[in-house]
Amino acid sequence: VPWSRILSSPPVWGIFGAHFGNNWGMFGLLTWMPSYLNKELGFDLQGSAFLTVVPSAFGIVCAALAGSLADKLRSDGWALTDVRKVSQSIAFVVPAVCLGLLGSGSVGADGPGVPIGLLVLAVGAGSFSYAGLYSSHIDLNAKYAGIVNGLSTTVGALAGTCANLYCGNTLASASWAEALFVPSVACYPVGLVMY
Repeated sequence: VPWSRILSSPPVWGIFGAHFGNNWGMFGLLTWMPSYLNKELGFDLQGSAFLTVVPSAFGIVCAALAGSLADKLRSDGWALTDVRKVSQSIAFVVPAVCLGLLGSGSVGADGPGVPIGLLVLAVGAGSFSYAGLYSSHIDLNAKYAGIVNGLSTTVGALAGTCANLYCGNTLASASWAEALFVPSVACYPVGLVMY
């Protein structure tokens, strides 16, 4: 295994950065969404179990849509790199906007409909990563795609762990914006630029 070539490759580090940014936002959001629904929007945790499934279900639909759209763009002559970048841009920009709006405190005064819609849209759009960063490992080198994927997944898992730890500790003395939304919004553009 050419470890030095893999670990010194700028595209590999781009994937690492994207995976970190993606997982900070998505794992933090998915882990803390039930608490947010309960403590911030006033939903009963048992009564809102269905509500916590809706974003993930929409994410599955969006992942299939992203794959189909990527295939269509490729058949229309788009370069593979462009397809990956557009997909990943959707996966970062839309959730960043949604979580930025949630963090701004400018939504939700008229009830929970808009905040829930933004959460669903954020998770759904984040699924476009399946046609972006999650497909990039094999694009770089099929022979070592498994190794790059393992390394990238490790970076992503570290981000998810750190996001949850940070959010849990920060919520003890700060708002949802400071604990969850603003850090996620900050990670998305960094991951996008690296990608």
